[in-house]
Amino acid sequence: MVARQIDSEHQPGRQRCAFSLLPVILSILVSTTSMAWVEAVTVRVLDESGTPVRDARASTWQQEEAVATLADRQTVDNDGSATLSFPGKGPIVLSVSAPGYLREIRILKDDPHEALTVTLRRGRSMRLSVTDAGSGLPVSRFSAIALPADSNGTSPERLAFIADGLDSLSFSSPEGTGVLTGLGDEPVILVVRAKGYAPAVVPRVVAREQKPISVRLDSSGCIQRRIVDGSTGVPLEGARAAASPEILQGPLSRIAVSFVSDEDGYMTICPLMHVDRPLLVVHDGYAPAWIPTARTSSGGTPDEVFALRAGGTIRGTIIGSDGLPLARAVVETHTLGLPRKTETGENGSFQLDRLAPGMVDLLVAEGPSSTGAPLARQTVEVVEGETTEVLIETAQPREVRVLRRDLPVKDATVVLLERKAKEQLELVSSGRTDRDGKARLQGASILQPGEILGIREGESVVFVPVPERKPDEEEGDPVVVRLEGLRCRGSVVDGSDERPIAGAQVRCSRGATVRLSPERSPLWFSNIGFQVVADKKASLAFTDSRGRFTLSLPPWCESVHVQGPRVTDDGIPWESRFLSASEFSPSDPIVIRLERGSSIRARVSLGGSVWNGPGRVSLRRPDGRGDSVSATLTQGEGTLAPRDRGPWLVLAKVPGMAPAVEGPLYTQRGQLTKVNLELTEGAFLRIVGSRALVSAREQIRVVDSARRDWQTLTETTVLPGDAGIRIGPLPVGRYRLHFGEKSTRAELKRAGDEVVVDWSEL
Repeated sequence: MVARQIDSEHQPGRQRCAFSLLPVILSILVSTTSMAWVEAVTVRVLDESGTPVRDARASTWQQEEAVATLADRQTVDNDGSATLSFPGKGPIVLSVSAPGYLREIRILKDDPHEALTVTLRRGRSMRLSVTDAGSGLPVSRFSAIALPADSNGTSPERLAFIADGLDSLSFSSPEGTGVLTGLGDEPVILVVRAKGYAPAVVPRVVAREQKPISVRLDSSGCIQRRIVDGSTGVPLEGARAAASPEILQGPLSRIAVSFVSDEDGYMTICPLMHVDRPLLVVHDGYAPAWIPTARTSSGGTPDEVFALRAGGTIRGTIIGSDGLPLARAVVETHTLGLPRKTETGENGSFQLDRLAPGMVDLLVAEGPSSTGAPLARQTVEVVEGETTEVLIETAQPREVRVLRRDLPVKDATVVLLERKAKEQLELVSSGRTDRDGKARLQGASILQPGEILGIREGESVVFVPVPERKPDEEEGDPVVVRLEGLRCRGSVVDGSDERPIAGAQVRCSRGATVRLSPERSPLWFSNIGFQVVADKKASLAFTDSRGRFTLSLPPWCESVHVQGPRVTDDGIPWESRFLSASEFSPSDPIVIRLERGSSIRARVSLGGSVWNGPGRVSLRRPDGRGDSVSATLTQGEGTLAPRDRGPWLVLAKVPGMAPAVEGPLYTQRGQLTKVNLELTEGAFLRIVGSRALVSAREQIRVVDSARRDWQTLTETTVLPGDAGIRIGPLPVGRYRLHFGEKSTRAELKRAGDEVVVDWSEL
């Protein structure tokens, strides 16, 4: 790529912005097609009596990492039917909802062409009573939303539920009341918002038909900012502000806390969890900007005026490798984490407006359906109120020829990577080998020794450095890559009797963990929708029935993790091992010996009967330090593999109940330990009277008679305003609370109680 910036002395030359791209690169290697096809499914929505639900809404969603993207949404006809389209690659989730009914979530199977019938069940109602925390008067206008208590999950069903199901409901009532409908039996997190108040969060509440949920909104600590036009001073209505770019775009914009200016430009900003932080402000026709929200030392902040400006502009032309203007190419950049994208005209020209001042990275692709790496990239400086002219020329593609035993490797995917740091790579280009083993890498004008080539053929992935050019090779000759000797062989055996272990996993574990930063997503990634996948697929092998394996190690791999089969006949797992990558050799097979570990099988019950609901069991240290080991409950049981002898606490958590704990206990190698855990309904401790407790809540200790610290075993929730913090649910019993030099006693006598401790009185 040749790029130059007009009207500027800055000549960056060959520059690329570094992205942590390994997961995306692996997705490119795994992908075998570049075009997404469209399919359709017909859905008929009925209630429990078989009657069509005429006001139902159906939608299809596609999961991409931790985001669910809307594919289609339709309202059913009088017969309760709707036809929805979706991309022909999954996972695809169907979401069906109607007022007063429980939402139905389904994953569409590989052949979803037959019409689906979805039956909706009536849900529960939750009555709300919202008052001002200071005066006790009703808040007549407010909005409320009920989030699933486990909304941090990333399963396709959960992502679609969050993205499609979480519309805030607005209420207007002189009595400050409202009703949320269509709720299930599971606990939810209730979020209530009103203009001029800090959001109120009520954790883990269950819909009750009779007793209303009382919510108090606090307006103390709120500040005002007035958003105006930077040139005319005219107030701007509809400006939005949030703490991060993600909140202002995508599904998060519908459920996260954001602030909007009124017709006079005033934006009331209330603190969330008593944290002052800058906010990102956006408005159509203006460049985004960060505004401060810090308070004065006296606690109050006067109204301040903040001006939005038009920002800077980048205007330029894209020239193709043939020397002609490149039409319909896509040019994209990010300004303060927000995307800006446009297409070039027939003469190759483009213009990007409303950019915040500073350095931005331009990326160019052939078009929205392009599947390759960027044709070109350039770093450009944006100046407020000025237009920067840019001319970018793409270079001729370079060829790479892939051989094995002097024979061409056909239909292999080749990507060129440039190492920016030990765990940070930049994608330069990608291509696919033809019948002669040649791949054309667009945008790779020079292949430098030390850059990395990733080559995928079938299910095998290898990474090799670009070889040194031989003296008799010309500048334009293809770079020849030979795949001989890149794979390492070995076997995994039982350390006690040398028997082979089948199904063991061997993979690179250190030096290859790279994540993609969403706000710096490159153009080719966002256009073709590649998913960010686990990097362990880069170098992964399983042993066969004779314990043998063949492994391809990336050049940057430092450590290899060896894990025995997860399922064993006696329930006792294998201990894992970490080996240095230098111990592996392409010529000498390695023998890896594993020892048997220990196992804890936890059985969870309620009232003497096995618990059949959802939940998890985990191992914790008595002092709360270190990482925990957890497992999902299946028919009331969970099996845990401790990392060492202990001591360990065995903890069971299920929705709506107090955690059950057993221990501390020690384990022995080769031994299965069985533990029974009995669930009980819980109570809560609420601590008030000290703002220091809120900011340093991790330092609170809630100790029972067995010297177990429950602050690390249950949940701690910051309540709005001066309501303090809530710890629980906790089993009924006596506890001693410690914070700093103060301590006190508290007793929880009955399930469902909430005992208030005023720290200021101690």
